[in-house]
Amino acid sequence: MKTIACDLDGVIHKFSKGWQDGSLYDDVVEDSVKEINRLQEKGYKIIIFTVRTNFDEIIHWLGLHGIYNVEVTNIKPKEAFVFIDDRAIRFENNWSSIAKLFP
Repeated sequence: MKTIACDLDGVIHKFSKGWQDGSLYDDVVEDSVKEINRLQEKGYKIIIFTVRTNFDEIIHWLGLHGIYNVEVTNIKPKEAFVFIDDRAIRFENNWSSIAKLFP
């Protein structure tokens, strides 16, 4: 089974006001539930990767929104073949493309 690591804030949790007090105050990002469930049906394991540590609260919030059977961690999952993150920069084997982003 292939594993997809998915960030929580800004990818599943709208996070429209930023960190605030660390609570899960917002709704889900449009289509996130549908697509996570679709990926699971196709046989992918979904790991929610977050800097948060309130895992029980996160799992409860996910369940309230229809996302089940996921692992939640704040440790980068070694088995993931891809990461879905709203703040990522894709590294394509050369630093020159990265340097162009930060002139």
